[in-house]
Amino acid sequence: MTEKNNIRVLGINETKKAVNRPILIAKNKTANLHLRLPFLAIPFTIAKLTILKLATIMKIARIYERVSTSEQDLTRQAALESMARDNGFYIAGIYKEKASGAWANRPELLRMIADLQPGDVVIAEKIDRISRLPLPEAEKLITSIRKKGARLSIPGIVDLADLAADSAGVSRIVLESVQELLLKLALQTARDDYELQRARQRQGVQLAKAAGKYTGRKADSATHERIITLRQSGLTIERTALLAGCSISQVKRIWAIHQSKKLKD
Repeated sequence: MTEKNNIRVLGINETKKAVNRPILIAKNKTANLHLRLPFLAIPFTIAKLTILKLATIMKIARIYERVSTSEQDLTRQAALESMARDNGFYIAGIYKEKASGAWANRPELLRMIADLQPGDVVIAEKIDRISRLPLPEAEKLITSIRKKGARLSIPGIVDLADLAADSAGVSRIVLESVQELLLKLALQTARDDYELQRARQRQGVQLAKAAGKYTGRKADSATHERIITLRQSGLTIERTALLAGCSISQVKRIWAIHQSKKLKD
């Protein structure tokens, strides 16, 4: 690796090692700015390129796919991957999980946030894939994404970020305010839909009980076994919930049932 004008240039041997993934090719020491480019088959020199040109060469995406239960599958959301590539994105990571959107401590969501780099774009099928949390918690989640220098790209939510960045003064303030309002509305709608579904489920259970047809919720045996195995290995309740992809209350309940069965045996 050599340096010219405070810019590091990868040699051909270093470049060959970076096949099929983004690589760090430059560092402006003064600005402490890191930039990524895809693998190129031929050696090249970037000393004459400006930082601005480098920053616009590649778009980096991280795709988040989620369903709520183990019975559901993620096949439909896989279309996001081809859509992102068709729109010129390099996909740096795909994060898939089966967990409720009303739960903030989702392992894959947290892993994605930890992996985020400045300039990354988070893509999801809908905003409710990212969050069904109450609005204050949802906004906190979005803030954690933005603090990493990343932004959201969600179908159905108008993205005014580029337009606002090219504006100044009152126009910029108005555009940014409209963007925040649209996002807040989408997050609240996602939560309202979740609450409505829960209310309908409770109503359905009550009607089934009144008619003598309610048999109870079908147990998720796979999750139950995972919880028991993790707890038996000595993990804490909190860590077990994180790895099992469920709530702390569920871990406590399943573990208590398991312990009571052991006592009876």
